[in-house]
Amino acid sequence: MENYNQKKDEFQYWLFYMDDALESFFKNIPPSLSEKLDYSVGSLNFIEEWILSRYASINDVKKHEESEIFNGVVMYIGETFRKNLGGKWIIDFSNPADYCFGLPQLKFQYGIPPTCPMRLVTASIDRKKGTFISTILKNQLKKSASLGS
Repeated sequence: MENYNQKKDEFQYWLFYMDDALESFFKNIPPSLSEKLDYSVGSLNFIEEWILSRYASINDVKKHEESEIFNGVVMYIGETFRKNLGGKWIIDFSNPADYCFGLPQLKFQYGIPPTCPMRLVTASIDRKKGTFISTILKNQLKKSASLGS
């Protein structure tokens, strides 16, 4: 349990410094990309195309030297979901079998399933579509609208 408490503290730190981390992320990506990132659904296609051009495989994104950029990508994607759907950042240690166990995720109301931006990034690299992440958000927005949120 002590390890989980430490991880929860690290998560709170991560949330507290999110604005600074995103500002650093925007400064460290090409200006041609950063000027297109406005937290809209469509901006997810620009970031996903950039991810696919930068990372040939999931192992590439997991390299230590990519951790700051990866963190910025995760935060940007998560904040795009949060700004469009509402919800809040959480970290959950209740079910070790959950695919988001111990990872930052967004929890929404109205029966919309939680979203784990880290998993979205790795899945997008695996699928190589360029529109995978925005499609997930569009589907969640449709579900939200149909549930009357």
